[in-house]
This record gives sequence, structure tokens and C-alpha cells, in this order.
Amino acid sequence: MLNPDSVTKLQTNLTLSSFTSVLPGKPDAPTLLTMGVNFLNISWPTIDPGDGKIISYTVFYVNTKNESKNKIEVMSGLHQRNLTVPISGLQPFTRYFVWVRAFSSIGLGPASENSSFVTGCKYY
Repeated sequence: MLNPDSVTKLQTNLTLSSFTSVLPGKPDAPTLLTMGVNFLNISWPTIDPGDGKIISYTVFYVNTKNESKNKIEVMSGLHQRNLTVPISGLQPFTRYFVWVRAFSSIGLGPASENSSFVTGCKYY
């Protein structure tokens, strides 16, 4: 049987410190480099990675015909000052809204403002 008087009390002092990690910054809205009947080439400058390392950017795009949102993961060339991404397989003479988000080793940053671009028109 355990005698309570013979048990040494162990006291632990635990200090919790909090820290805040800075997520990646908000990218600038994408700009149009070139466009064609069924493609857009967009660009945006790389951003402040915050406390982490940029792992990827996601380019989102949707057209005004209420189709589902599409995305392209960009995982290469992240060290460049400006990133360029082709968006292909688009419909002719259609307005698309395009925006970008960065993902870092800390987490997901805010989305850029969207940009609006219209693909080229087919002439027969």
C-alpha cells in the first residue's frame, strides 16, 4: 500500500509562448501578356513569402457563362521575378476572370484581385 506521506510531490512549471507566423502576401492581380482565340498568357510578380517558403501558386479562372472554376498549379520557376502561365483550351470571344493565390510552407495566402480578359474571336 502506498503511503501518501512518502510520495514526493512533483511540480512542473510550464510556460507557453505564442508566436505568429506570417503567411505569404497577396499577389498583384494578373496581367495579360498575349491572348488568342482559345488561350490567355498571364503574368504576375512573385510576392513576399512571409515566414515560409513559396511552394506553389494556384491560378484560378472562370468564364462568365457560369461554368465551374478551373485551376492550374504552378510549382516551377518560383524564383523568377515574374511568373507567366498559359491558360489554354478556352472558348473563343469569352470573358474570363483570373486570380492567383500563393501557398507556402506556413500556409495559404490571400487571393489576388481578379482580372478580366476576353479571348480572341474566330473569323471564318
